[in-house]
Amino acid sequence: MSHPAPPPVRRHVQPEPAEGWAELVARLARIGAPGITLDQLLAWNPHLAYRPPSNPLTPLDVVFLEAPR
Repeated sequence: MSHPAPPPVRRHVQPEPAEGWAELVARLARIGAPGITLDQLLAWNPHLAYRPPSNPLTPLDVVFLEAPR
């Protein structure tokens, strides 16, 4: 018997290939999340914010669009 997957707890997106933080914020504004700032994204995603600059975002990353609940 299969069970449906639970709904996600936090809204999230995945970066497009070669997309940096600035491009991600711009894309979010275009797709209907205009109030999200870079500072908020960095605060909600410390697992990505503390990467060295030589380690950019990848399409496999999960970027949360809201604070933990």
